[in-house]
Amino acid sequence: MDLWYISLYDSELYNGSLLLSEYIYKNTGCRTSFKYCILNLFKLGYYHKIIDILEGVDLNDYDIRISYYKSLVETETNKKIKNVPLSSYKKPTISNILDNHSIEKFWYALTKKDILKKELLIEAYRLDNKNIECLYFLIKDEMCTDKEFLDLLQLNQECKLLSDIFLFPFSITNEIENVSVDVLEFYHPFYAFIFSKKLFIEKKKLLLFNLSHKSYRIYMHCTYTYLSLALYFFLIEDYEEAKRILLKSFEFDKRTGLIYMYLGICYSRLRECEKSLNCFNISNRKIVCTWKTYYYLACEYQKMTNFDKAKFYYLEGLNVDRNIMLQEGYISLLIFCESYQEALSYISGIIKSKETRRLNNILLLKSYCYLFLGNLNESKDALEKCRKDYRYFCTKGYIEHLTNNIDLACDFYNKSLLLKNSSVIEDLMTSATRQNKENDVYNSCTEIFEYVFISNQDIEII
Repeated sequence: MDLWYISLYDSELYNGSLLLSEYIYKNTGCRTSFKYCILNLFKLGYYHKIIDILEGVDLNDYDIRISYYKSLVETETNKKIKNVPLSSYKKPTISNILDNHSIEKFWYALTKKDILKKELLIEAYRLDNKNIECLYFLIKDEMCTDKEFLDLLQLNQECKLLSDIFLFPFSITNEIENVSVDVLEFYHPFYAFIFSKKLFIEKKKLLLFNLSHKSYRIYMHCTYTYLSLALYFFLIEDYEEAKRILLKSFEFDKRTGLIYMYLGICYSRLRECEKSLNCFNISNRKIVCTWKTYYYLACEYQKMTNFDKAKFYYLEGLNVDRNIMLQEGYISLLIFCESYQEALSYISGIIKSKETRRLNNILLLKSYCYLFLGNLNESKDALEKCRKDYRYFCTKGYIEHLTNNIDLACDFYNKSLLLKNSSVIEDLMTSATRQNKENDVYNSCTEIFEYVFISNQDIEII
């Protein structure tokens, strides 16, 4: 195993070497692998991380000492250093076990873009599946689907080891409630982003704050640091600051598609539609084989009521992946365009497949299909299976309003307003109390649907 990460290092494939040596060190305590963690960090320019790791550690290895001294020089850090006797040193020689054709193909791939870059990286990996630098770049830029990536891992006899490195390298247990990030110790900044996404999903603001800001201190010029910081500002809904951070990352990285995708989310939340579309289009060109960029483009065009463009991007995304979020967005578009039967057919297929993720939204869409068709009983049946949130209450109030149950309608409208304020619902409540003509109420169906699914729709961060 030592030959593997040393060969990667000698071939200047430092990301793969660091990921592998870090995994081996943390699982075996091997000192040689620790040394190569330090050497790789130095080659990647993460000098602050080296200083952070070696603080108080005995520098009894020549290579580690040199890396530490050089890191102090690079960062202009003034540290009191214990004198270590100079020693004679001879670098050991080993036979490189990596295939030269694979290495050459990897570097050639990095000169290309989009689909060709992906194909060449896969080809380089197939030439020698020990060249895991290819895997790092494929997952870093989301250049292949989950299935494609798993299939590539299967080519290597150390598939389990690579799965641990790239897919679920560490676990953050529910018991972690303190504010220290020492429990999240890592060497490669790739893991900072992995952790940040998990903390973002779990809405752990304090841990995410500490992790992202510590990353900024030790990985100051790394894209993953800025993505982690952006996730923190997304979580506290400070999109102006997230935008500022992401724009700052362009000072050293204008190639990473995720930066453009996250920046597009910022502009979308700030209602800067044209800038949002521009960023999503760039990320769509840079991040190949993902449904996410198509989803974002479709959502943005749908919010702008450009339904032809929205439909195009939904269908393009569905050709890549039948993701439930894409299907949900496409169904809402069909309803808005009055294609109710097609929408119901789509919904029926999802329910038959027993897809449980986001089923609440699918059932709510089903309720609106029947509502537009005038089938109130079927609409009620679907609605009663939905979660009791503000959308449920405003829809329930609207159905009662249609059937002239004014007291019930007002009660449900009020419950919706307590959960989320809306001028649309306030107007309907006023209409109900004044007992306006039924015809006026029917004319509000599109408006309330737009409130529930379109105008109120903020692009989700995925």
